[in-house]
Amino acid sequence: KRRKAGAGGRLVWNLVWDDVTAFHDAVTNDPPTSPPLSSLLEGRALSVARAIQHDKGGLFDIDALNQNPMALLLDYLARPDANQWRRAALSAVGGVAASGRRRRRVGSGGVIALLEKWIAGVEPDADSADDAPVAFASRVITGNDLPLLLVLDTRNGRADDERWTIVASLDDSFHGDENLRRLRWQDWLHWSNILQFTRGPRCRVIISATSEHGSFAVEELCLGDLWGGIRPSPDQPFTLSDESEQDLDLVQDDRVRTRRTGLRRRLQKDRRTVREDRRKSGGDRRRSGGDR
Repeated sequence: KRRKAGAGGRLVWNLVWDDVTAFHDAVTNDPPTSPPLSSLLEGRALSVARAIQHDKGGLFDIDALNQNPMALLLDYLARPDANQWRRAALSAVGGVAASGRRRRRVGSGGVIALLEKWIAGVEPDADSADDAPVAFASRVITGNDLPLLLVLDTRNGRADDERWTIVASLDDSFHGDENLRRLRWQDWLHWSNILQFTRGPRCRVIISATSEHGSFAVEELCLGDLWGGIRPSPDQPFTLSDESEQDLDLVQDDRVRTRRTGLRRRLQKDRRTVREDRRKSGGDRRRSGGDR
């Protein structure tokens, strides 16, 4: 239900009861106080995120993302600037990726395996040493044991474009310590609130459970154009998936909106051209058969 609502371009906000009671207790104190902060960003992740936010000209304080989720929701409603929240979320992703203890370059032959295994909660094998790197991957385990995988497209100097593929896959096998599992679930919900802001033409986010690992077409992610399997054949028009269309509809920037309109017109023209070519080709074959 959460994914279906999000696919339509809506924000889906996650709260646990502890978030609500902590917020309520703080604001009803006499005098009122601020609810306890979350710990999504701290240490090196926070310092790098602040630096990225400053360098990219973000207007919002990156520390706002560490607010109690109820307070963060109200902050968003008070400042509903989708572009600035996306900017802050991308800065957070960059900071977290820089803090990962397991960072590596990934070749084109290893990207799909990396993503598929991580969605399933499986540790991927080492990438082939002779495969030219196309991406930077960082594995991060949050303070409450939630695994995050952040993959940055680094082909042809694309790193500055912030083309991220992000996986937050929750282990839902219901084994292990009950309290740790509850905290991991809470981290997953809180990170989902932040990561959904990054969705757009250049970013893909998979917020899932490990039991859903067979439900995603990994080749449709941002690095998907590495594999010939999704390239259209010469006699087929290029098409956008429903997810890509929805992502384009989320864009607020007027310049990007103009380019989006142009892209859609070109796609429609390509489809008409292919239909016309097929019609002519069919007529030529019929005439050729009559001559014989």
